[in-house]
Amino acid sequence: MTKFFKLINILLNVETLLQQILTTLNKQQELEQEEEWMDAYEVRDFFKIHRSTLYRWQCEKIIEPSRMGRKNMYRKSHIQRILEQSHRDT
Repeated sequence: MTKFFKLINILLNVETLLQQILTTLNKQQELEQEEEWMDAYEVRDFFKIHRSTLYRWQCEKIIEPSRMGRKNMYRKSHIQRILEQSHRDT
């Protein structure tokens, strides 16, 4: 009988952990949905760069787009971080 109670206790712990994981994932997904995005034109305009420069940055992994439909989109927070890093480096 004690093995049965131990098994139930383990299952309850697993359920609690799964609920915590699910809650964390839902919060993260909500934050990502609230994130502002920029398309390639907006990024080029923001940095005042040519599209070949943006393409080179993508190849060099300086900036990484997310594909949304047919468009490359960029997180605004990531773009601002790149700008801040470039100011620190100079």
